Amino acid sequence: QGLITRTGVPNHVRSGVFQLVHAMQERAEMVPVNITYDPMMPGRPCVYVTIGKIRELPRDTTKDEFNNLVRTAILGDAPITMSQLAAEALRALASRGECSTGVVTLREQLRARARELSAIGYALLPDPEDAAANERRFEQMIAYCKEKKFRVENDALHFDPAVILDEQIHRSGYARSWFYCYNELRARLAQSHGDFG
Repeated sequence: QGLITRTGVPNHVRSGVFQLVHAMQERAEMVPVNITYDPMMPGRPCVYVTIGKIRELPRDTTKDEFNNLVRTAILGDAPITMSQLAAEALRALASRGECSTGVVTLREQLRARARELSAIGYALLPDPEDAAANERRFEQMIAYCKEKKFRVENDALHFDPAVILDEQIHRSGYARSWFYCYNELRARLAQSHGDFG
């Protein structure tokens, strides 16, 4: 019942579920499903589908309270991806006017942030304790950066801060992956962890 977002900021939930539940005579249950993309890799993005626990839906709430409950259930189970963590890290650098970072430094920073979030209950993909999966995923992210004309020289990743900070909607109808993933992460961190945290 959510809407596709152009910027990574989750839209409001539509009222169809609220109307259906309130029209039913039987008790109503929901299975929250979240679809999260991990786009910063060569080729097609990775797609994670998270299916949450069955929840009984209340009838004694306002439409806004009900829709917020549905939205929270969906976002609460979404995994945090390396694309989101990379977007956060590079946005922080770009916001300070920096245009490069060490590849080893970035790898360590992303791993530390993943472990920090995992320790407080968020689900991360790949699992921060799986060194081989993290290394593979990091190398895919660096390959994506190269495809997008970032340079890797002398073990440093060089990027254009304007690209990282670009908040415009482009011809594709969506914001650049950097802004999109950053917004997804901010929205995800605004929710407490869900069933899989």
